[in-house]
Amino acid sequence: MNKKALILIGVLALIAVSVVIFSLIKPKTTLAPADLNVPANTVIIKNFAFNPPTLTINAGEKVTWVHDDAAAHDVVSAGLFKSKIMQRGENFEFTFSQAGEYSYYCGVHPSMRGSVIVK
Repeated sequence: MNKKALILIGVLALIAVSVVIFSLIKPKTTLAPADLNVPANTVIIKNFAFNPPTLTINAGEKVTWVHDDAAAHDVVSAGLFKSKIMQRGENFEFTFSQAGEYSYYCGVHPSMRGSVIVK
């Protein structure tokens, strides 16, 4: 075999191995807090997202946001609450006393958004 044929066979073998490896990788899924064995009414902050993005609770219940991300984040609901900027392992709690739908976001990363529906 000539040198070009050997290179072509090597490239094709590399592509075939890459296809097999990538087909075995499972897509990343978002886990609900129940899947993570965390208490009810908990929102996990991870991978630049609030999980779950929408939480439904009863009036008078507390929500806890648990920071589990490498980047700093906070939790802000205009006119209602604003946490400090948190690092991994820190959390923020707020008790919702009145029914309604409350949106919130990360003040550091405003594209991160979530909501709490209070019945």
